Amino acid sequence: MRFRVNRSSNVSSNSVFVVFFIIGIIACINSIFIGISQKRLQERCTTEVTAIVIENVEKRDTDDDGISITYAPVFSYNYNNINYTRQSSVSSNPPKYSVGEQTILMINPDKPEEYYNSDGNFGVIILVILGVIFIIIGGIRVVPVIILIINQKKQNRLQ
Repeated sequence: MRFRVNRSSNVSSNSVFVVFFIIGIIACINSIFIGISQKRLQERCTTEVTAIVIENVEKRDTDDDGISITYAPVFSYNYNNINYTRQSSVSSNPPKYSVGEQTILMINPDKPEEYYNSDGNFGVIILVILGVIFIIIGGIRVVPVIILIINQKKQNRLQ
């Protein structure tokens, strides 16, 4: 009994692995740039202040699965007798902070409206993990194909 290989499905399955591999690489590169940006922000933000959460702003996102609601804390803090109010770019559900809760922020003493809150690192870690998983899944099929192509080119040069 002989089995036929359906080359068109083989090509499409390879394409899926290539897409996974590329998405994984993009996610890892993106997380590197975000990590560098956060590191630079940490280096600029050297002054500790106590901030109070004065509000949790509701953020709505609509997609195919429906509506997703998250909450971004709004921090109020004082530096050099000037009050600052800043909304976090990181949101969550349930809200990370309760209204009235105090937290520590690191601010840039030269530009006090710029701050760093360590809560933002979780997203970068998740992005790296997903990127690595996608690279591994894609690499299962892509790396052997690349090795095969390289070996074939070497053999063609020798002939």
